[in-house]
Amino acid sequence: MMKRAQIARQHLPFTRSHVHVVPIPSRLDSSEFRLSQQWLDRFDRELGDVYTSWIPRFVRPRTLLEMTKPPHVAFFSYGETLPVLEQGTNDPAGLGYAYENLAALLAKNLQEIDSFVENRDSYTNSAVRDRDTKPDRNRGPQIFISYHHSDRKWADQLEKHLRVLARSRALTLWDDSMIKPGQNWRSSMIDALDNATVAVLLVSPDYLASDWIRHEELPSLLKAAEDRGL
Repeated sequence: MMKRAQIARQHLPFTRSHVHVVPIPSRLDSSEFRLSQQWLDRFDRELGDVYTSWIPRFVRPRTLLEMTKPPHVAFFSYGETLPVLEQGTNDPAGLGYAYENLAALLAKNLQEIDSFVENRDSYTNSAVRDRDTKPDRNRGPQIFISYHHSDRKWADQLEKHLRVLARSRALTLWDDSMIKPGQNWRSSMIDALDNATVAVLLVSPDYLASDWIRHEELPSLLKAAEDRGL
């Protein structure tokens, strides 16, 4: 189903951002420890490729599976009780804990995965603080990265280097992979351009051959450069 969805998007009449996939193995019964470990090993083995577009190489998919798997808790099989309200989010064996981890990853647009693994509490707290904030030009430059999706690996390399600067300075990175499901694609891009102070163009044959880039994105970038010094 994942592969069919990705293939279908490739046949759309305009370029769309890559869809990241976040597998969530559900209803794992901790009382069946050996079986649950076997199934987690299988998820790790067979779904490893799914993670390659958004997790660092030194982070194992198994680690994220352990942190985001909602455990099976019989109590919550009855009625409409909400685990986050009933149990809270501090118990690593609870549903609320797994839900908060997943919510934080989504709120952070699947970024800074190394920080999530190293200090889960700090990461989730940061996601809560940042959830309703918008880029502020006074905080420093927002960098708009323009690229063709066939060159995604080069965009990833660029962002890896820029992210080092982002940790020590007030610097924000944006590319179209940050557009959330359900958001208006065109308006999200326009908003990002309006907030950007720097644009980086990864020019390649595919970039120059793209109708969307040539007729829509590139003219907008050049106009912003002329009008306000982007």
